[in-house]
Amino acid sequence: MKRLFILVCLFMMAAAPLMAKHKNKGGPKEGAVQPAQPVDVDFLAVTFNVDRAAVIRLSRYGLDTRELTLVLYLHAVVGRPLTEADLRFIAAERNWARLAWYYGLPPVVFEDGLLILRRPWRARVHPPLGRKEYRHRYKGLYEETLEIRPGRYEYTYRNKRLGVEERLEITHDKYEYKYKDRFIEERLRVDLRTYRYEYSYENRRTGEDVRRSGLGRPLTPELLYRQVYRERERTPGFRLTVKFNLALGGDWEKDEPSEEEHGDKDHGEQD
Repeated sequence: MKRLFILVCLFMMAAAPLMAKHKNKGGPKEGAVQPAQPVDVDFLAVTFNVDRAAVIRLSRYGLDTRELTLVLYLHAVVGRPLTEADLRFIAAERNWARLAWYYGLPPVVFEDGLLILRRPWRARVHPPLGRKEYRHRYKGLYEETLEIRPGRYEYTYRNKRLGVEERLEITHDKYEYKYKDRFIEERLRVDLRTYRYEYSYENRRTGEDVRRSGLGRPLTPELLYRQVYRERERTPGFRLTVKFNLALGGDWEKDEPSEEEHGDKDHGEQD
C-alpha cells in the first residue's frame, strides 16, 4: 500500500505541468485585447437617449459604466462629436481633469447638482484630444478663435448679426466662461485651487433666473455617476440628450455649421 501511495504521488507530480499547459490552452495570449468591463447598457441608453447598440459598441473600449457616464455627460453638455480615435485616447489616458479641459468644462463636480449649460446650442470648434498646442481662426459671418497651449485654453466667438458673444478662458488656477446674446446672459467662474464656483443664468425673454454657488470636488467618474444617478431618481424623465449620433469610425475637426451660420470656411493657422 505504501509503494502504491508513493507511485500515485510521483504520477501526480509528473502530470501537473502537462495539466497546467492544457488548462491554459486557448486562453488569452500576450498582447491580446482584454474583455470589456461590465456596462449597464440600459442605464446609459436611457440616461443619454442613445441607442443600446451604440452603448454596446462603446463598451468594447474597456470603459465601465461610471467612466462612460462621465464621457457621455461631457459629450452631452457641449455637443462635441465622439470618434473611435477619441475613445481610444480616453481609454488609454483616463485623465478625467484633462478630458474636461479638452471639452472646455471645469474639472469639478458641483455640490448642489449637475452642471448643465443653458446657452442655446450651436456648432463650435473643439481642440483635438491629445494636442498640446492648437490654433483655429475664422472670420466671416462670425468671428471664432480657439487657442490652446500648455496651461491655457482661450476661446472667443462673436456674431454681430445675431448679437452673440461668447468667451472661455482656462488657466492652471481659474475657469471663466461668459455667454451673452440679446436675451440671455450666462456666466460660470471656478477657482481651480479651491474648487469654489459661482454660476448665473438670466433669460429676459422667459424670466428665468438661476444662481448657484458652492464648493465643488475634483471630477471623478464615481462622483459624477453618483450625481447623475441621484438626478434620475429625483427627476422623473431626466435625460442628458446627446446632440449628435456617435460618429464612430471617423475623425473630425469641426461640426457642420448651422443654417444660420453657413459660409466659406478658412480654418486659418493650426499648430
